[in-house]
Amino acid sequence: MIVELVAGSGAKVTVDLSKDRATIGRDQAATLTVGIASASSHHATIFLRSGRIFVDDLASTNGVYIDTHKIAGPYGIAPSERFQLGYEGEDIWYEVAEEAPPTAVDKIDKAKTAKRTVLKSRRKSAAPKPAMPALKAQPAASGTWRFAEAMLLILLAVAIKFCVDLMRPPPRPVAVKTSPVAAVMEKQPAATSQRKDSEPAEAVEQATVNFDRDIAPLLERRCLQCHNPEKDKGDLSMHTRFALDRGPDFDAVLVPGKPDESPLYLLTILDADHDDIMPAKGEPLRAEESALIKQWIAEGAPWPVDRTLRAPVKE
Repeated sequence: MIVELVAGSGAKVTVDLSKDRATIGRDQAATLTVGIASASSHHATIFLRSGRIFVDDLASTNGVYIDTHKIAGPYGIAPSERFQLGYEGEDIWYEVAEEAPPTAVDKIDKAKTAKRTVLKSRRKSAAPKPAMPALKAQPAASGTWRFAEAMLLILLAVAIKFCVDLMRPPPRPVAVKTSPVAAVMEKQPAATSQRKDSEPAEAVEQATVNFDRDIAPLLERRCLQCHNPEKDKGDLSMHTRFALDRGPDFDAVLVPGKPDESPLYLLTILDADHDDIMPAKGEPLRAEESALIKQWIAEGAPWPVDRTLRAPVKE
């Protein structure tokens, strides 16, 4: 994909991200050189991953910001979405100059669309059915005969509808797919009561949940292995509240105050053999651990602004 990087000062450069990453900074060797004081020599990088464009900080002095939020890892950006080098740095954005060449899947879809268009045009150009012969004009009838004809037509229409209704088969039941989250929301009271160790879970809900003591260690131990800036399985990273709020494709993962609408909690109480249970690896969360997450969300899911979680280091 060929894009044009643009800085608020007017500096711009065209780069093919499908071949290499682009760098931004004060160094003359950077792809886009800027002259602002808040920028480091090699401040940020722009790169293409899975068809999306990301910006990431290159361990700069002042960081990379988007809407006053400092990013802590790769951040997906859309065309014309601004980001800054430093908290009050000038805006930088990109415009798509040329899309990536079509893939084999794109070519197949295009061929299918063309085939459907040809078939549709053939149906339209088919010979029309012969028109019904025009009725001959009849002499004007008296008022009595007009009324009788109208009643006869009404009775005929009612009889036809009655026959059609008798011949029509009864409607077949439609199978409705239920998403894993919806299924959990419908069965949540029963599922919760069936947990063997539900009594400790009730005891947990009696006290206020502390993020640093109760939630952060649990997320780092059971979630950050797959959902961190380096791995971000399912396009979801959970190392900061800002990253968690974005979710995959901006889908809500956490709804503060509403644990029964938050997949972060609901997916932990699925049956142990369910395909969508989280965490996907290792043993399911214990009842008291799920209860901690539920109570934390119910209390508004407080998360200190400067708190960044770390994935456990493999020995």
